[in-house]
Amino acid sequence: MTQEFDPRHIVEVLDRHGVLYVLIGGYAAQLYGARRPTNHLDIAPSNQLENLDRLAHALHELDAGIRVDGSDTGLPFSCTAESLRGMHTLNLRTSAGDLDLTFAPAGFGNGYTDLEPNAVAAVIDRPQSKSPASMMSSSPNQSRHDPKTSTHCPNSCG
Repeated sequence: MTQEFDPRHIVEVLDRHGVLYVLIGGYAAQLYGARRPTNHLDIAPSNQLENLDRLAHALHELDAGIRVDGSDTGLPFSCTAESLRGMHTLNLRTSAGDLDLTFAPAGFGNGYTDLEPNAVAAVIDRPQSKSPASMMSSSPNQSRHDPKTSTHCPNSCG
């Protein structure tokens, strides 16, 4: 089920479903110029029930399963808004690569609610590169209709 890591496709699916999230972790750091390689996306999604329902639909489209070392496919799981509601962290394998959901990242106990006010839009315009070609925007709504793929990142990585 896994293919070469394609963060653009993951973000496109999340955006198409209207999922509210902030991109965190190594890939977000790359968007700020970090050179450390990463092979997965980390997001902090909003834990509002309506958003979790949209997230569940996006995860179904991505054929997400629970990530298990040594397996190219994820283990099937019941992916509904209600099942996601009680999660703290979920490590997934999707058809476009690995995706980690973190509902309360370290230092941000309210997760998305704490992160979103300082997030900025980032446009991912290539499926994969060693140093992601991206553009940062000070307007979080800048790229909803942009043909490239957008996501939100914390205003600073540190």
